[in-house]
Amino acid sequence: RVWDNMVNQGFDTTDPRKKLGRIRGELNELTEAWEGGKLLPEVLEEAADVVIETLGLAAILGGDLEKAIMAKLTSREYKRVGGELVKEGL
Repeated sequence: RVWDNMVNQGFDTTDPRKKLGRIRGELNELTEAWEGGKLLPEVLEEAADVVIETLGLAAILGGDLEKAIMAKLTSREYKRVGGELVKEGL
């Protein structure tokens, strides 16, 4: 659906750099909504935009984002260092 929406709306489906710019823009909007004290539905709407644009990037690159996410979730291990969680092996 993300790919179809990109095509139907006329977004560039060939240039990953443009999509990265859109992701940065949406992440800025999410940060502003959160830090500006917006209500949860508005914050989640901005978070959804970040995810949608990221899915669009994966589609442009021809990758399987769900598979990449699952691989990360199952392979990462963390330890607590000075009160912060840090990836093992760093």
